[in-house]
Amino acid sequence: MDKDNNDGFINNEKIINQLADKVLEVILQRYADISPLTLLANEEELLISELARLNTILAMLEQKEQYRKAAIILRKIKRIENKLDNL
Repeated sequence: MDKDNNDGFINNEKIINQLADKVLEVILQRYADISPLTLLANEEELLISELARLNTILAMLEQKEQYRKAAIILRKIKRIENKLDNL
């Protein structure tokens, strides 16, 4: 492996992440009006979709009487609701 003077080895993951960010940036600029790529939403839309997903899971867990898991999901729901209130 190639060695880096500071860390011992070159951080390939950092380079890959930077490259991925650049590729995504170019794709979004070039194809922003194409439907699948417009699914990248603002924070509020993401929180609302996560809230819907968690509420569905909560209902399924309650139906199966898995109350411990339901309590964990309910705490996550409360955190998201708080975030939405603070937007």
